[in-house]
Amino acid sequence: MALMKRVRIGITGTTGLLMDSPAGIYPKRGKDPRSAMEQATAKAWRDEDGRLAVPGEALWFCKLNGGKTVKCGKGNWSTGKTSRIPGAVDWQVGFAELRHSELVPDTQRIPNSAGSRSIVSRGLVHEWACEFEYDIDVEQMSPEECREIWEHAGIRVGLGCKRPERRGLNGKFAVTLFECDGTPVNAIRAKTKDTTADVGVAAEEPAYAAAGVKQNGKSRQKLGATAKTGMKRTSSR
Repeated sequence: MALMKRVRIGITGTTGLLMDSPAGIYPKRGKDPRSAMEQATAKAWRDEDGRLAVPGEALWFCKLNGGKTVKCGKGNWSTGKTSRIPGAVDWQVGFAELRHSELVPDTQRIPNSAGSRSIVSRGLVHEWACEFEYDIDVEQMSPEECREIWEHAGIRVGLGCKRPERRGLNGKFAVTLFECDGTPVNAIRAKTKDTTADVGVAAEEPAYAAAGVKQNGKSRQKLGATAKTGMKRTSSR
């Protein structure tokens, strides 16, 4: 039987959040006659009451894709085709209300369906944060693993348009609050391998790489012999 516990998560943007809601797309063909601010206002994410909010669907896929870089047994929590995350959580997030700075238009040329580029404006907030809650099965996913997935998602996946997952810089965030049944939870920190013993070898690497010689024992002996031969030729001259 599943052992469900409630997690409460707070995230704070480290880069601006760029929004492009389908509800704000101009329905007719041709140039959008609306001003940049009108387009930005229409394309901003909003909940049922018209407040700026992050859709639960966007958060859900952010978490799923964040699991691609977090270990789970011999594999990862998510891959390009499957994920173990849905079986470990009970997702009930509809919208997460945004605490944000002033909404401003972000106007750029972007590709359109005709193969050319159109000038469009989307909604941008430079400072933002939100909180949300859902349940996890702690027998399948520990609270520490859950937080770690969100921390990876904030750096590598992001939210909104032009996010890191899409080779952009917007939508990055940090996990600033994480509680499980009211208890603060810290993320798992992977141990870093001590590489001090390899410093001497690493310092020699550029010389081997520049010579185009493979870095194994025989190749190093060969490179050393070549260097000695070169020195003898120089001295004979």
